[in-house]
Amino acid sequence: MSAEQGKKTSGYLFLAAGAMFLVAAYIGHLTAFWGVGTMFLLLGVACLVKGRDKSPE
Repeated sequence: MSAEQGKKTSGYLFLAAGAMFLVAAYIGHLTAFWGVGTMFLLLGVACLVKGRDKSPE
């Protein structure tokens, strides 16, 4: 598994975790989970951007 593939997988897992935290925050009316979910989503996006293919042009 290459480093880029690992970052992509991590990015998708961070996005999934963030979505689960946001669902839990919505269902349980837990304010703190909104921030945690948002940060996991941002970490997932950052991992996906770093793992993106850099094709030479």
